[in-house]
Amino acid sequence: MNPATQNPFLPIMRNVLRAHLAAIPYFHYLTPLSVPCYLLPELSLMNIIIMVNIIDFLNQIVYDLNYNLFLEDNKLEIRQLEYFIAICDELHFTRAADKLGVTQPTLSHQIKSLEDELGTPLFDRIGKKIAITEAGAVLKAHVVTIFNALRSAKDQIDELHEGDRGIISIGSLPGELNQLVSSILVAFNQQFPKVKIKIVASDDVAEKVLNNELDAALTILPVKDERLEQIPLYFEQFYVIVSSDHLFAREKSIAFNQIQKHPVILFPKDHKCRQLVDATCSTSGFVLEPFIETNTVDSIFSLVKSGAGISILSKSLFHLFNDGTLHAIPIVDPVICRQVAIIYNRDKFLSHSVRSYISLLQQFVAEKKLGEQFPLVTTL
Repeated sequence: MNPATQNPFLPIMRNVLRAHLAAIPYFHYLTPLSVPCYLLPELSLMNIIIMVNIIDFLNQIVYDLNYNLFLEDNKLEIRQLEYFIAICDELHFTRAADKLGVTQPTLSHQIKSLEDELGTPLFDRIGKKIAITEAGAVLKAHVVTIFNALRSAKDQIDELHEGDRGIISIGSLPGELNQLVSSILVAFNQQFPKVKIKIVASDDVAEKVLNNELDAALTILPVKDERLEQIPLYFEQFYVIVSSDHLFAREKSIAFNQIQKHPVILFPKDHKCRQLVDATCSTSGFVLEPFIETNTVDSIFSLVKSGAGISILSKSLFHLFNDGTLHAIPIVDPVICRQVAIIYNRDKFLSHSVRSYISLLQQFVAEKKLGEQFPLVTTL
């Protein structure tokens, strides 16, 4: 027997898909989950193809899951799985119950029922503390996959119904990359006035993209996770930034170890730019103690203009904020450089508005000549 016909999740996924497709004209012909094109004369071929792809995508996920954990006669409910994931996130029954808006006895009863259905404990209860069992970890991985697939399907179907509207979430590492992500908001709003956009600065953008908390994010390579698609955006060198009357201003390049002889203004240690500088110092055999630390870009530029010291910044940040009064000299021995890319979850559907945001960002980078550009990606 086909494993997909035995899987308890398939009816759940079918019901969710049916609920969203119900508003599409002629959906009553889609029983069972197939699309007889000759019965849908007024439904566009593109919509039919998209629906078929969604159905195939969900069925393939179901087929690929490990079914050994489940029995043929299980009757799992999506509510139980939502409760299960909430406890996995909180590792505390009371907090999970508060998060879900249910009583703790109700939550405990549902989890006990789920464990009875599966024939194995999902959590170890040690006093007031709980921990996920090995079986619980297996179930969590599969449930997360299914919920992500359902969210992706809903996003794709919503786009069919609503067009360019809704909310998109874009992430970036804190610092100048966050400045870059925010630089095209006006242009994006002009093209998509009905789309709300949320910008999130975080050190763990890759994890947030994988958890579907972000649609896409700007980060620094390498990012070693096969679940993430990477769009190389540009690579760039780091420069010594000085005022026009500084003695470095006439130099064509500056050896890295020469910088320690001058007062330096840097970002704090938790900033990615600073971490790259500190790592280079470590391999070069010295420690660079900044004269001033600040997490604001405007302060660094103002202090350098005033002659208070010099700074080390990326080429993109220099071009975004320089008003022509400062000089940027390449650092050598060693050269400091990095590669910037856009990442997104390859299993998540990217809406037209998200794809357009990425295209706008690529165009902005090319027009501003931020670093060395890669060819524009046209396969989104």
